[in-house]
Amino acid sequence: MSLLNARPLDFDATWKLLQSEVKMLVTDPTVGISNQKFVQCHTYIYKICTIPQGREGKPLADRLYYELKACLETVCKRIAGDLLVSSSLLQLYLAKWNNFSVGLRCVDAIFDYLNRFWIRAHCQEGLIPEEGVYPSVLEMGTAVWRDNVQVIPVAQQMLEAMWIHICEGRKGALLEFSLIREILGVYRDLGSRPDSGRVYDSDFAGPFVQLTFQFYSQEAMELMAAQDFDAYALRAHESIASELAAASRFLLPETLPELCMACERAFIEEQKPWLQSIFEALLLQEDMREQLWRLYALLRRVDGALDGGRMSLFELISREGTAAMVALEEEAAAGESPQGISPSMFLSTFIERLEYYYTLVHESLEDDAEFLSAVAKALVVVVNSIKSCALLLAQHAHSVLDKHGAREREIGCDTVCALTDVVTCLKYVLDKDIFQESYVKLFAQRLVLDSSISQEAEEFMNDSLRSVCSPDFISRLQRMLADKVRSKELEDDFLDEYDEDRSVYGMHVLLLTAGTWPVSIPTPIPIPDCLRQGIEAFEAFYSSKHKGRRLSWMLQLGKAEVRGFFSRTYEFSVSMAQLCVLLAFNSASSLSFRELQTLTGFEEEELDQLLRSLARARLLLRVRTCDGGAQEEAERSGEESEESERRCEETTMRVNDRYSNKKTRVRIIAHVVMSKRNKEEPSSLPAEELPPDRNPQIQAVIVRIMKHRKVLPHSDLTKEVLEHLAGRFVPSLPDIKKNIDILIDKEYMERSLEKNEHVYMYVA
Repeated sequence: MSLLNARPLDFDATWKLLQSEVKMLVTDPTVGISNQKFVQCHTYIYKICTIPQGREGKPLADRLYYELKACLETVCKRIAGDLLVSSSLLQLYLAKWNNFSVGLRCVDAIFDYLNRFWIRAHCQEGLIPEEGVYPSVLEMGTAVWRDNVQVIPVAQQMLEAMWIHICEGRKGALLEFSLIREILGVYRDLGSRPDSGRVYDSDFAGPFVQLTFQFYSQEAMELMAAQDFDAYALRAHESIASELAAASRFLLPETLPELCMACERAFIEEQKPWLQSIFEALLLQEDMREQLWRLYALLRRVDGALDGGRMSLFELISREGTAAMVALEEEAAAGESPQGISPSMFLSTFIERLEYYYTLVHESLEDDAEFLSAVAKALVVVVNSIKSCALLLAQHAHSVLDKHGAREREIGCDTVCALTDVVTCLKYVLDKDIFQESYVKLFAQRLVLDSSISQEAEEFMNDSLRSVCSPDFISRLQRMLADKVRSKELEDDFLDEYDEDRSVYGMHVLLLTAGTWPVSIPTPIPIPDCLRQGIEAFEAFYSSKHKGRRLSWMLQLGKAEVRGFFSRTYEFSVSMAQLCVLLAFNSASSLSFRELQTLTGFEEEELDQLLRSLARARLLLRVRTCDGGAQEEAERSGEESEESERRCEETTMRVNDRYSNKKTRVRIIAHVVMSKRNKEEPSSLPAEELPPDRNPQIQAVIVRIMKHRKVLPHSDLTKEVLEHLAGRFVPSLPDIKKNIDILIDKEYMERSLEKNEHVYMYVA
């Protein structure tokens, strides 16, 4: 029988049959429905949707849809009424929902043709869906439950019941996690209301988070009233951890961050001023490390809560460290030490502070990167509060690496640790170029005098400096070491070739590459006759090996071993200049100052310094004729003033025939002058008077950067200049700006007028 000839159904009678089945299924799905009844209901729905009905001869699917919706609304309203008067609200809600959801899925299957025929036509993709029409009967039934059961009275009572359960769990009672978790699963399945968003958020998550905040705010106020910050921190940690652990068993995962923030706001943000003041006070107390750690772990949960602590730590280290450095300066001034602050005391004081505060950050602040940065910035302030810090580090490194300085240090001092401490301190020094200038001179002195404790120690120091000094400085040190090695090989070849020549016996030559070593051409020292033949032999040997190269002898850097015959035989280690003076006494036991000046050719001031050094060693005695009387005495380390010396009309030096010493090998040479110094320049200057002309270095870096970049804004250029010069020194921003202007005047670069006056362009 075709649809056109089908007999119309009585809609009211048919719907009455369908309605009874629907109510039975959504209220008590355990009764079920037989296959025969299922097929019969499905056939009725098919005919209603397809066979023309009524006066107008149209299918009545729309009426069927809205009748079904009204039926479900009636059932849901009855359920809501039952819930409001129930004493076991949570259990009843979950039971009713389970019955309703199971029956609704069966109803959805019975009304399948309505879903596929009428509902799909009204909810086609691309069309505006009709108000009140849902994509399926299942979704329509869920919305009916949400709009009629999940109403404000029921939702409020449900929230209160679940809150009571949760609070009992916080007090130690057994919490029914499964019950609350299943109810919240229902809330999640109910989806969103058109006007208030998700049911889960509006009916539970939002109010629960707010109630939790109020609960723990009250607890925090009670704990704070006791003024026991340690108990407060412990309780806060325990409460937050236990709350999140319990909530994770019933809350949806996306709610846990909000709950955590609420707890942190209650325990930390609301009490932040009090906690910050305690945290800053604990930084000063060494015996409260564990309490400091607990408070740090609490405060770090909130953004910005530790900012004040970082600033306090910076100020604390700067204040205490600077005070310690000032104490060193005052102690050195009180002791009237001509050398000033002891390099070893300076370094040990700084390293002690560094280790103390880094240990504090490691043990109590979990190596927090921002606290480590605050410590590093404060240590920069501390170490640079001593103006001569770069020179002191260079001197200490020299005392560690020099044989004679190593003997003066404490027994058991580890060389590697001592050098590592120097490099560690150097990281915080701003004027690294001053350190480099001083260190390279002392390094050259050790190589020339062969006074390094070992080549391995020198190489270790050079490798360690690689991380803090500029690459060209490290390259220079490596070239100097290479010169030392090449000189040894060349010297061995020379001695093998002239092994029978007694004039070269015991002669050692060190070749220095011009421009690498920090030496300048000094006033020539007369070549002693005993060395002249050996020097001429080496020049001939070197010319045969290297054509076109010229040697410049720098005897002021050399040393000699001299044998002296007194009551016993002694061997003296002297400089070449001292050797020239001593050799003059082979022909006479006493010589006047003028005679010595004539024999050696030294200037008056230079000869006076040489005689002083020999007189201090008691090898020579000074005989003065003052006011007609003769006075003979040994030099006493410069205790006499220059005025008293001018009163002496004539000074004569003679050999000390009674010289005696416990040692048979005596070192008289005090130091090697690596570069010529101005006569008016004092022997030791504070660091603030020593900085070299840094403008050429700044200009060279700017040109190098601009040549590579071509076009660069002022801010980026300044940043790159600071990065390039970090291994040498830290130029000020005005200095960088001044050198940029100089290069613009010299036409190395120009301002880009088309783009911006703060953009520079390289001029090829």
